[in-house]
Amino acid sequence: MDIVTLTIKTFVELIKNEKLPSWHYLFLGCLSRLIASFESAVIMLKFGYYIEVSSIYRVIYEQLSWACFLLQAKDEDEVKRQKVTDCIKYLKELNPAYGKLYGLYSNEVHLNLSEIVNYYHVDDDQNISIRSRSGKKSAEKEMDLYVLSSVVFDVIQHSLQFLPCTDENKELILLLLNTNDKAIHKFSMDLEKLKTPNM
Repeated sequence: MDIVTLTIKTFVELIKNEKLPSWHYLFLGCLSRLIASFESAVIMLKFGYYIEVSSIYRVIYEQLSWACFLLQAKDEDEVKRQKVTDCIKYLKELNPAYGKLYGLYSNEVHLNLSEIVNYYHVDDDQNISIRSRSGKKSAEKEMDLYVLSSVVFDVIQHSLQFLPCTDENKELILLLLNTNDKAIHKFSMDLEKLKTPNM
């Protein structure tokens, strides 16, 4: 997920020297933390932990929600009163479709009955075993990395309404977002073709 890392690092570097209220520095910290979260997800998928990666996806989602809250916060007292886990609505306000992601990740993390079937494997003799790792399932969960990358780009673009930014830096950020978003979409579409070669 080098594209996400590069985008976040470049964005933070361009914004961090502006005069910001403390909660906007927290916003930049939220984004910076996501780099390690994306790297952790890649490592888990590499080793086949397709269910456990949902915990990291949910953390990424919650951090992006918290970041959206921080952008529109009015003062430090409001920030201190706000629970991170109560910020989901702020990301959903950016795009209502994002709400479905949180429900999906929560169901997977808590082994909701609708998702627990993904743990089980039934062989030809009808023997049931619990599958803890799967390369095939991990490949399917890679798509979430690209979806969450696009959400990161949306949040960064949204932040330009709240953060001070020179016209030159804003132009550079928008160019970076546009280029990387196109790359993410192209790559994710290519992955879909690889998984469904007959389509």
